[in-house]
Amino acid sequence: MPSIAGNGISQNIISLFNRKSWAPKNKSQIIRLSPEIDGLNMLYANTQNEDPIKLKILCWALNKKGDIEALIPWLQKLHICRMLKDTKKGHWLGYFNQQKNHTFIDIPIHKEKELHSAAQYFSQSCNINGIVQEIPDNIGTHALYSTDHFKTIQLRPIISWQLNHTGDIEAMAYQEIYHQMMALPGDDQLTFAQKIDGFQYFLPHLIAKQIESKDTHMQALLTKLTTLWNPVSIN
Repeated sequence: MPSIAGNGISQNIISLFNRKSWAPKNKSQIIRLSPEIDGLNMLYANTQNEDPIKLKILCWALNKKGDIEALIPWLQKLHICRMLKDTKKGHWLGYFNQQKNHTFIDIPIHKEKELHSAAQYFSQSCNINGIVQEIPDNIGTHALYSTDHFKTIQLRPIISWQLNHTGDIEAMAYQEIYHQMMALPGDDQLTFAQKIDGFQYFLPHLIAKQIESKDTHMQALLTKLTTLWNPVSIN
């Protein structure tokens, strides 16, 4: 049986490349994800808004050290909510449960139990492609593309997020915008969203809808997006 450290994380991690044990050397390396399925939000204080900004949390991530962080996609990267801070533009305030109208800062207990139990059970095995885990995007994230300085744009929905054996997390989308088949994580037609030509930003669902409905001026919206904050990414 795999040996389990005091934090519940397996020390016997098997790679399906060569069936040899391996373990993350970087203690901040992410080893397990849990998608947020109850609609919890991140609260962010911004100097341009009196009320805190609410953004849906994509998932919770467990790292080698045993710490858990909430993650959100924003602009070019995935970010740790707690580390979003800019002295001039704003900072992370905490998390928000809309159903209970409750603000909190601690990691939800049910997420702690889920992540530690999953890390112990799966022992961080990865498949032949080096993928440890793939979770669906439950918050409607879209990727925005342009190859002509935003004279024309394209939007692609993010279908899933892949955690690989190095701890990197990749957004997955269809190369063909008008893909008609049912979209499922793990589909072999999915590709890395950020490697599709013209990738610019990750956008929340509501902003993507505004762009699709053309009810806002594109340049004004992009200016607002890029000046909202300058966050610290997980990479």
